[in-house]
Amino acid sequence: KSQLPSPSDTGAADPSNRAVVRVPQQHPAHQQQQAMARGGDFRDGSYKRRVFFGKRTVKEGEVCAIWNTAGKHKLVVGPHRQWIVMSDVRFLSRFTADQSEYLVVKHRSGHKEHIRGPLVMHCDPVHHETITLEKGIALENFEALVVYRDATYGESLKGIGGKGAPILRGSDAAAGRLGMAVGTSSEAVVSRRVIRGPTLFFPEASEWVHNFSWHGARGPGSSSSNNNKNSSIRNAHERNGSRDFTDEPEKVQHGDKFPHQLKFTKVNLTPTQLYFDVKDARTTDDAQITISLMVFYHMNDLELMLDTTQDPIGDFVNALAADVMSFAADKTYEAVLSRTASMCELSTFPILTSRAKAIGYLIDKVVFRGIKTSSHLQDMHNKAVSNAARLRLESLESEQKERRLDLETRHAHERERTKLTADSEASEEKRSLSDKEHQQLLRHWREQKQAELEHAQQSQLQELDYLTKLSKTGVDLTQYLVAREASRPSQHIRVDGAASALAKVHLSAPAADKSAGRQAGFFG
Repeated sequence: KSQLPSPSDTGAADPSNRAVVRVPQQHPAHQQQQAMARGGDFRDGSYKRRVFFGKRTVKEGEVCAIWNTAGKHKLVVGPHRQWIVMSDVRFLSRFTADQSEYLVVKHRSGHKEHIRGPLVMHCDPVHHETITLEKGIALENFEALVVYRDATYGESLKGIGGKGAPILRGSDAAAGRLGMAVGTSSEAVVSRRVIRGPTLFFPEASEWVHNFSWHGARGPGSSSSNNNKNSSIRNAHERNGSRDFTDEPEKVQHGDKFPHQLKFTKVNLTPTQLYFDVKDARTTDDAQITISLMVFYHMNDLELMLDTTQDPIGDFVNALAADVMSFAADKTYEAVLSRTASMCELSTFPILTSRAKAIGYLIDKVVFRGIKTSSHLQDMHNKAVSNAARLRLESLESEQKERRLDLETRHAHERERTKLTADSEASEEKRSLSDKEHQQLLRHWREQKQAELEHAQQSQLQELDYLTKLSKTGVDLTQYLVAREASRPSQHIRVDGAASALAKVHLSAPAADKSAGRQAGFFG
């Protein structure tokens, strides 16, 4: 029933045939096909039909391949309506690449071609075996890519009259043919080049990118065999020196390195670091220890690295192990503990530095991260360290107490000395003030006496001048002086009371001054 033409396929039917041809009810899939032909979704290579008689509408942007009964191939590029008779119909898959992508076209002749976008191409099963869409390789300014090229591949394509199957771009597409002869060479000539960023690299068909496989940390759930689960995340963290994986809940042992765990194509040229634990190193007292180290390094010569090693991380790991075992071989466990600072010096790692230089790397610094041993020896060491720490703390505490007592005593003496100094200064200041006051009193007394003396002298001079004048006038100075002094007694004594009481009063002058007593008795 699906092979009978429908009225929509045959157009206006002849009235005489309407009674003869019965139109069956269309299948839902057929209805969907007609809807797609009228402007629905684009059909791709999954659309395959054998049509006895009908038509197909090829929309713009679609390409249809038709094989007739003779096996002749024909391409129909939309927009077009094609009538079909006894033919196989197959729509071609459409591949679109933008500016950052390219198409890998594998021809049935064995020829492979890389075509950079932007472009649109349809996969013609006559000429193409597969077409795949690939992303261009983006390189940052600190990244590099190692690319190999088969020079004989390009020489083998010379002289071939054509460039492969046509690239079909809309209505301009055409069905071309390609000569199938491809030259061969008994020996390939391969060259190598390094692509440095920043750039967007598109490899040619004769080129392939070098895949690096180095020692790295094994992710969670990894077995002894190579496990690539979460490899891109783990490799990115390992190259950047990160020590934690936020996407992985389980703990990762970064100190252990295993072969072929670090897989990548882009080489990081920036300085980075390596974490590694050197296990099973033995000392002279037969102690088995594990020393954890961190190595800072950077790439100095990429070409030298490519020529001299396949796994620089593996070389670093082996060189570190050799240096650490040589370091611990002639020392006791206590000596190793006492000389851990020397494991931060590059002179302790001569094998590592020489090997790194030989493969194009430079070691910037080695950092000692810790040391571990057996649980029994570790417990003994921890107890010894704890006891030593306790004794140091007790001694330090005792020293602090003595220091505090000395400080308090010294401060007390200083306070007492300060107090005595203050008291002495106060007493001295008081004495100085008293002396100043006494000196001021003496000065006042002397000034007062001096004034009195001057006043007395002035009075005497005046008296002498007066008496001289009296003497010149003929006055008897003796009589005058006696009379004047008699009129002025030296003392006045007043006795108040009754007459009877006064009769009993007796006055006596001091014996030392008889003249005064006589005067007192006389005037009394």
